[in-house]
Amino acid sequence: MLGDQIFTDVIGANRAGMYSILTKPIDKKDIFMTRVKRPFEEWIIRRYLKKGNGGK
Repeated sequence: MLGDQIFTDVIGANRAGMYSILTKPIDKKDIFMTRVKRPFEEWIIRRYLKKGNGGK
């Protein structure tokens, strides 16, 4: 599964037993609920990368 949202795409793929790849968003415009979730996603990504678990 390829997606740009942790709380929908990545978690959904993992729950379905699929591999997941998180990408950067293509479009700068998001619907309201996605804009609300983006700061939390960015926080999670920063913590993940800080632990040395991922690439750029």
